[in-house]
Amino acid sequence: MKHDEPIRQHYVPKLYLKRFAMKNNKKYEIYAYDKSKQKLFKTKIENVALENNFYTDENLSDKYYLEKYFGKKIEPIIGSCMGKLIKICTSYNALNNDYLISDELKKEFSYIIIFQLLRGKHTFEYGFKLAPVIAKDMEKEIIEEFGNVQLSMLDHIIEEVCQKKFVKNVLLEQLFNQDRIDRLAEVLFEKAWIIYVFTEDCLLTSDEPVIVRNSKTDKTKLFNVGLIKNHAEVYYAITPRILICLYGEQTFLKSRDRMIRYVDDKKFVNYYNRIVLESCNAQVYSNDEKLIISTLKCVKK
Repeated sequence: MKHDEPIRQHYVPKLYLKRFAMKNNKKYEIYAYDKSKQKLFKTKIENVALENNFYTDENLSDKYYLEKYFGKKIEPIIGSCMGKLIKICTSYNALNNDYLISDELKKEFSYIIIFQLLRGKHTFEYGFKLAPVIAKDMEKEIIEEFGNVQLSMLDHIIEEVCQKKFVKNVLLEQLFNQDRIDRLAEVLFEKAWIIYVFTEDCLLTSDEPVIVRNSKTDKTKLFNVGLIKNHAEVYYAITPRILICLYGEQTFLKSRDRMIRYVDDKKFVNYYNRIVLESCNAQVYSNDEKLIISTLKCVKK
């Protein structure tokens, strides 16, 4: 392995994690709580929300193309949009009025949120879990279409579909399926967006920073509800003080679409941090150790 090969690949961008971290000299450190290990620790952002070769594609001439593409093309856009919204949320005009963000910025964040969902750990794990079900359906369709096909050939097809490498390649291809990304981003754009700004650092994030909540069941497990459903709500914290919330387009909140609201609601904060813990893949993050501890205490009550 060459020293400069980018095998340590983040499924949550480091530039996002920086917003929830503490700067120590030139390094950024973050408090992390590992849910399965029940361990709270401080570490560098380089050491969280990553997996070796997560986006590495052996089928490409440059197997690290995707990782490089994210770093050079996608993540600078994310950083720019976050910077714009943070600047707006702290501006004099926004502080003194029910300020509306632009449709352009809303559209940009629609793509950022969708891209984070598609590149996330949960999406890949869900794909691996779903593969045998898809293979079974394919088996039925092949038999119905071609009748008595050679069993050895059929078994080979099914085995291929179930292989993790095959599923991973399909999922990686979806990151470049522009038609699908456009459709999903449009679904989010049509929802009612409220940007909540809190008076102090109080929001956690995780290795799955986009949360999709089913408002009918209060479940937050990814894929528990389709994004197009009116009761599908989406939460995305971009700093410990700023939370983007997307609600069904038919709700009364549609009249407040794109509005920035300054709030001090501890009950809502506690609820949000609880679902961050529930919906994470393995870890939650914060710049405040006490915030994680207090959230854990609330969950145990």
